[in-house]
Amino acid sequence: MTTPRFRYDRLFIGLLPVVLLAAGVGAWVWDGRREAAALADAAANAHAEVDPVKARMEAAARSTPDIDTTIRVVHEIDRALADHHSMREYLAAAAAQDYRGVAPDVLAARQRILDVLFRLYALQTQADEKDELFAVSAEYLLKTMSLVQLQGGLAPTSVAVDKVQAQKLLDQLREEKAEHSRVANALRGEEAALYEAVATYATTLRPHLEAWDKLCLLRDRARLAARNRDWPAARAAAEAAIALSPGEQEAHLLAVQAILEGGTAEDLPRAEALLSELLERHPDESAPALLLQGVLARKRGDEPAATLAFQQSAAMYPKQAARLSDMLDPYKQRAFLDQSREGSWILESYRSTMVGAGFYSPDLQLAKGLFDAGKFDAGKQHVLEHFGRRRAQAQWDFLLSDIQFCLELLGEDYRAIFPEDAWLDLVVEPELIGGGITLAVDNRSERTLRNATLVLAIQYTDMLPGQYSAVAAERTLPAVLPREATDFGRLDIDTEWLGKPKTRADVVQHRAVLLSDDAVVWVDTDAFKMAEAKAFRDAPRRPPPAMSTKMDTLARDAGRVATVAAVTRLGEDGVVLRLPRGLSILAPVFTLEYAGRTITATKNVIEGDEIVLDFRGLANFEAADASLGDLVLTVGSVFGERKLRWTPADGMAWRFVGVE
Repeated sequence: MTTPRFRYDRLFIGLLPVVLLAAGVGAWVWDGRREAAALADAAANAHAEVDPVKARMEAAARSTPDIDTTIRVVHEIDRALADHHSMREYLAAAAAQDYRGVAPDVLAARQRILDVLFRLYALQTQADEKDELFAVSAEYLLKTMSLVQLQGGLAPTSVAVDKVQAQKLLDQLREEKAEHSRVANALRGEEAALYEAVATYATTLRPHLEAWDKLCLLRDRARLAARNRDWPAARAAAEAAIALSPGEQEAHLLAVQAILEGGTAEDLPRAEALLSELLERHPDESAPALLLQGVLARKRGDEPAATLAFQQSAAMYPKQAARLSDMLDPYKQRAFLDQSREGSWILESYRSTMVGAGFYSPDLQLAKGLFDAGKFDAGKQHVLEHFGRRRAQAQWDFLLSDIQFCLELLGEDYRAIFPEDAWLDLVVEPELIGGGITLAVDNRSERTLRNATLVLAIQYTDMLPGQYSAVAAERTLPAVLPREATDFGRLDIDTEWLGKPKTRADVVQHRAVLLSDDAVVWVDTDAFKMAEAKAFRDAPRRPPPAMSTKMDTLARDAGRVATVAAVTRLGEDGVVLRLPRGLSILAPVFTLEYAGRTITATKNVIEGDEIVLDFRGLANFEAADASLGDLVLTVGSVFGERKLRWTPADGMAWRFVGVE
């Protein structure tokens, strides 16, 4: 009997589908397990990055809420969402944020938005998908929040979310990110949750924004009163703001400044207490408070303590300037401030506090103490160091107000640094081809100004009187030499002001500031100087009594020692006046009246210790019937106007009569 042979090949063929099915099931199970493991890892990583943020928010919810802190932190969180490029970076920044003082209901509403981001983030297993998801969701979130409209006049819980626009936005983002369809589609499942979270957040934030607006109105009032030097009003508004928001900084600084400028010795303990609160609550933003401590010490007559506080403030400002300036961000929603002169004053006051300009400049305060102590050279050095920092940081916006503050705080000492500024002329010429201008400075003095930068201050149409846009010339030069015109190159006039394009045709007038290692001074065109002198004659301003008296003395002494010489030239007979150089501190503009005519000097220079004025075309002194008439020299300046009169003497000469 023959035994049948077993066919292994047939058995293998028969089992092949089973083997393949088992392998497929195994692979499917393996892939599923791997995907599940990846999702579990993604969720764990998301928890590790999100949980510290939530924990920090939850811990801060137990702190005392503050209106100003709430709004500032809200803006910082939104800015972080816009500025960072990955969820990890954003969460790291959010975890480092100090949430103490933020209203608990705002933190809770913000956590709901964070929960939506967490759910989306936890579903992504690839690094590039995570980054792309963050970019899409952050853009969608910020734009969706902008579509939430708080309905004015309704209850605080009333909001309107433009869901149609939000859906269009989502579809647009999904189309733009087609190559990341999984990422874009992930948003679809969370649309409703995102709508609800954003609407809740907007509703929650509304009453806090209204309270912050009241706080801003009080601080604005304090700043405007301070500018008017109405210190009682400034202090009252600042104290009211502090009562509304005990944790804020601006009103604390304003209240202390008002006490130091307009209070009495009995008010100084209150100033000291406010400064202590500031330094305890905001040690990382201490520069302006330290400066005020210096002013307080000076007020008490302790100049060594004042110097130490100013030096400490100076050391802290460079480190803190960026951080302090970042606090301006909440002001961006108050863009209307730039559209009025008073609003621009408020913004300038805030910014100068944050970066150490004007009253809050440690160097200028140190210079004040040194000048008062008779240490002119040391005081001058601090003034120049202050403006050197302005140049190094390219902070041209504060340059013009800083010079004005120097004139007010340091007065004659500041003018004495370079009293010959009236002998520097700005020369501006339009380019023959193109829309730019060329710039030069004609130095008619005998002094060299080294390491010179020229900053043009331009007033455009639509600007308010006295409002300028500052822009530096294209290069800094080694020196502005005496008796020479120094070329500072060209400047394009192509910019915007309040969203409107501006060109050379929109320039109303221009001035300039010359920064150098030797002085920082205004440089003006002849036309501007003459217009300013005329404006003074038409509407004279009352100068400080001390300067008015000094001008009387200078004018009287100048007339007594001046020399007047007749000069005969073919058809241009005139006189040359030599005046003492000390008159230069007045930044004078000279005109001569003779025989019913008003004449400007053909030559106006400084030579040694004298101001030399050459007036031509007065008369034909050699004519047979010639007779001399009175000479009246008008010395005009921002401190007033004085007329020096000479009457004819024997021969071709005049004698000084007096000052009118």
